[in-house]
Amino acid sequence: MKDSGRQMSFSIKRMNGDQRDLFLLLKLMPLLDNSLANSLHCCLVYDITGLIANPQHSFIKVPVTAGSKIHLIDPEEIIFVKAENVYSQVVTIDGEFFCDLSLGVLQGGLSQEHFFRIHRSYLVNLDRVQKVLRDGNTVTLLMADSDSRLPVSRNRAKAFLVRVGLKYPPPFPAANYLSPV
Repeated sequence: MKDSGRQMSFSIKRMNGDQRDLFLLLKLMPLLDNSLANSLHCCLVYDITGLIANPQHSFIKVPVTAGSKIHLIDPEEIIFVKAENVYSQVVTIDGEFFCDLSLGVLQGGLSQEHFFRIHRSYLVNLDRVQKVLRDGNTVTLLMADSDSRLPVSRNRAKAFLVRVGLKYPPPFPAANYLSPV
């Protein structure tokens, strides 16, 4: 605990329950003194599932940290999310926040109507895409309320362009149009 680079000794973890996910806030506290010189600690566990997710596994709020505080952010406030190893960095108008949840967990819990995975490292709020820049096969996004230019991977570019209406989906095979006589 004393070797931790984090300013506060807490973490938010997702646990798979019988038929639902649980989101737990784990907080480590020294039992004897705050100097962390002793090795006797206590772990407090809070079930925060009801505060951040609904029964359909969608996020009502996204738990993030800034300094020694936990913030619960509305998904609409998110501009984009960047993967940081097994954690995430959530970018809003108010700044950048650390999130204990992985990009995959956030993707699964955020509305697929409003969020799209454009790259293995980026999940964007489609409502915050200001410009789509194309240069040959390269697609880059300019996000509203941010100076960031985000790359769209070649594997996801076509699906993204279809999703935002800049490209039409492939037509159905002709066999689907013909009815047997």
